[in-house]
Amino acid sequence: MTQQDDLAVRQYAPILAYMGTECSMFWSRSQLFLVANSALIGFAAKDITTLHTHDDLAKLWLYFALSIVGLLLCGLWLVTIELGSKWMNWWIGKLKQLEPAAYGSVTLWSERPPMGPLKVRYVATGTAILFTCIWLALFVYLLFLITHHY
Repeated sequence: MTQQDDLAVRQYAPILAYMGTECSMFWSRSQLFLVANSALIGFAAKDITTLHTHDDLAKLWLYFALSIVGLLLCGLWLVTIELGSKWMNWWIGKLKQLEPAAYGSVTLWSERPPMGPLKVRYVATGTAILFTCIWLALFVYLLFLITHHY
């Protein structure tokens, strides 16, 4: 191994570590948002279908506010997914750039196994969109109950 090859491998290694850290943080953040949304929806779902009497107006407003918090949480989740994806793509670009000098004909990032149009990151996005739809449906339902409360 030449001195130039050694330098290329030493440049590649920390970027690969940054990429691994970025992937780990991406999924940790997604899990955090998943747990938070699940807990909030579990709290809201326990008695949401019983809210229809005059005495429940305070609860309606509480759950209405909770649905707004849920929508905001999902919005933050989607932004976090987008920003995390941009960072991962940036690190992948750097790895592809350094790969030929570091490993020659061995391809790690420049030629990935064919997965079709799907990406694992789409799972996080799809889950966030699913929770957004649930919160939006709850928001609309509660808005209906509040506006039709007599």
